Amino acid sequence: MRNREKLQKSKNPIKTFQELASKESLAPTKDKNGYLGQFYYENMPTELKQALKELKRGDYSKPFKTDFGYQIIYVMGYQDEVKRAYKESQINVKEDYIKETVINWAFEEISKLKEEAKIKIVFKG
Repeated sequence: MRNREKLQKSKNPIKTFQELASKESLAPTKDKNGYLGQFYYENMPTELKQALKELKRGDYSKPFKTDFGYQIIYVMGYQDEVKRAYKESQINVKEDYIKETVINWAFEEISKLKEEAKIKIVFKG
C-alpha cells in the first residue's frame, strides 16, 4: 500500500503522517515528524502554494516535486489574516508592556538606591 493510501485509510491520520514522515522522509522536517510549522502563504515556495490551492483542513496533497524530492502535505488547518494580525498585535503589545514595566521598575530602583546611598569620597594625593 502506498503512503498516501495509508494516510487516507488511517483512523489517526496525524499519527500515521508523523510515523511515515519520520521513517521515510528525506526532508529536513523528518526530525520533527514532518511538521513544517506555521508560516505565511506569501512566504511559501511556489510548489507548496500550488499543492495547497484546493486543499481543506484534514486533506492530503497529491505527491509533488520540490528541491527536497517528492512531498505529501497534510493540512492541519488555516489561520485567516484577521486572526493572525490580531494575535501578532496582541503579542507585540504584551512584549512592549513588559519591556516598559521592567525599565520603569529599574529606574525607580536606581533612584531609591541613589537616595539611600551614602557616598564618601576619599582622596589620597
